[in-house]
Amino acid sequence: MTQICQLRVLTVLIFLAVPALLSATSLVTNGDFETGNFSGWTHSGFANLICSPGFAESGNCAVDLDGDDGVLSQVITTVAGDSYTFDFWYWLAGEQFSVKWDGQVVFSSDVSGDWTHEILPDLIATTDSTTIEFDATTFSTPPMRVDDVNVVADAPEPSTLFTFVAGLAVIAFGWRRKWESAN
Repeated sequence: MTQICQLRVLTVLIFLAVPALLSATSLVTNGDFETGNFSGWTHSGFANLICSPGFAESGNCAVDLDGDDGVLSQVITTVAGDSYTFDFWYWLAGEQFSVKWDGQVVFSSDVSGDWTHEILPDLIATTDSTTIEFDATTFSTPPMRVDDVNVVADAPEPSTLFTFVAGLAVIAFGWRRKWESAN
């Protein structure tokens, strides 16, 4: 393989691999609820999916939770020991609610207001599947709303990226030495 061809291959590997390492694909199914149904979710008590223009934070659909039994949950595939960022939008009007990560409360609020974006970084998965859950804890009219739920694996540590790039550099150096010795 010529040196130019080897450099092209290396360049393609870098351009394909680095974005893949940094990508953030949501692990949540139907997190925006725009399917118009609860696909991917389990719900109980007072949990209603409502689709109407202007009702949701984005799109047309969001979930209403109310009473002391409104629950919305989903089991997502995770890697034990890995770190994740969990984010969602919520709207409150006197409601109290809590958010759980694998059974542990990681956020709660009772502050009324407009749509609020909550970001919960650095949550560690303890098993290969993790349950995310929204629980209404008091009755309110109108009820609280949830929309645009996402969980993404945190980006690799800089040392991981450095190791990856260093490995590619060693390969490139080996190719170059092999090419120089052949010429």
